[in-house]
Amino acid sequence: MQHFYKFTLSKKRIEDKEIKKFESIKNIIQGDLMKFVVRPMHIISVGGYIVETDFPYRNIIVVNPNEEPIKIDVPIFSEEWIEEQRKLGLEITPTKDEDSFLRAFRKAKIKLDKMKTKN
Repeated sequence: MQHFYKFTLSKKRIEDKEIKKFESIKNIIQGDLMKFVVRPMHIISVGGYIVETDFPYRNIIVVNPNEEPIKIDVPIFSEEWIEEQRKLGLEITPTKDEDSFLRAFRKAKIKLDKMKTKN
C-alpha cells in the first residue's frame, strides 16, 4: 500500500509539471511572448531562440544601429519574425547551414563599429 501511495504522489507531480508546461505553451501561443532588449549600437546572435525545426536558418544576427534600445520577441517561430524586426529598425542577417556564421558576424560587427565612429 505504501508503494502505491508513493507512485500516486510522483504521478501527481508529473501531471502538475505537464499542466504547467501546457499553460506556458498556451501563454506563448496567445501572444504572451518573452521580450529581449537589444541595447543601442549593439550586436547579438539569437540562434538559441529559434524553436522551429523546419526553420530555414541556423542562426540570426541582430544589429541595433539606433541610439535607443529595442525590444524583440523571442522565441522565434517563423520567417515573418525577420520582417517584423526589420520594421523596428534592426538590421537582421540570417545564416543558413552552408553560410559561415563567424564571417557574417564579423562583417556585421565591422559595419556597426563604423557606425559607432561616425557618431
